Amino acid sequence: MTHFRFNLQEQTMAHDVDSHIGSPSVTAATEHGIRASDADRLATVMVLQDAMSRGLLNPDEASERMAWAFAAVHRRDLDPLTEDLAPAPAHHDDPPGWRALAAMTADRLRLSLADTTGRLGPTKVAVVFLVVLLLVIAVGALATEFMVHASGATGPRGFGHH
Repeated sequence: MTHFRFNLQEQTMAHDVDSHIGSPSVTAATEHGIRASDADRLATVMVLQDAMSRGLLNPDEASERMAWAFAAVHRRDLDPLTEDLAPAPAHHDDPPGWRALAAMTADRLRLSLADTTGRLGPTKVAVVFLVVLLLVIAVGALATEFMVHASGATGPRGFGHH
């Protein structure tokens, strides 16, 4: 932890000395480095927090590096804070499709209905069958009702007439 701090200070001091020795034709931005924005500092802190959550840094070292990140003036001060960390594994933010969701639901239902031997009893199968049948009938009735109202047809005893 302390080694990192002195190493970062030495790199910054060495870079400052080297930049002042350069030729006078070098622009000020190149001579002193590009200033770090709040977004640059925050991005570095986010990388450090992710590294701590993955166990690459202990909380004390992560805290120290985050303090250095928030205190950084130039972008060159931010790079040493994360250069020894392995990149985060790529993660997919794609939501699971309906097929995967249906498979997970079926597995969960099968596990919750199975007895201690892992087999479904005939009573449980009959109950599940009846529940599914009632759901199909309810969906069918709703679909029929929707189609009747959508087509403008009247129901029994003149419902729908005003």
